[in-house]
Amino acid sequence: MWGGRPRLRWVSRPAGSRHTGPEVATIAGKGICMTIVLRPEHERTIAEAIQSGLEALRSEDEWLAQNKEAINRKIEHGIAQLDRGEGISGADLRARLGKRKAAWLAEQKPR
Repeated sequence: MWGGRPRLRWVSRPAGSRHTGPEVATIAGKGICMTIVLRPEHERTIAEAIQSGLEALRSEDEWLAQNKEAINRKIEHGIAQLDRGEGISGADLRARLGKRKAAWLAEQKPR
């Protein structure tokens, strides 16, 4: 099993179809299969969104590769602090994160 996530497969024309119009996408998952006919402009929009997502992933991977040593140093520093007993309790951590989340959510609200 592939984890239940839908799989998208692009085909020019379904087998045995007389379809000559826009491209066709077949989405399959959890025993369900659906064929969607896309207009060229929708296909372009989807392709652009996929390309944008791939570029974002590449950028993140690049950033991680460039900052790997600094990230590892910070992790090692944090582990050393914990080993020395300098950590905080789970309750304190949850309280701090809750405050940060509330502040962030307040900033996200439209004015």
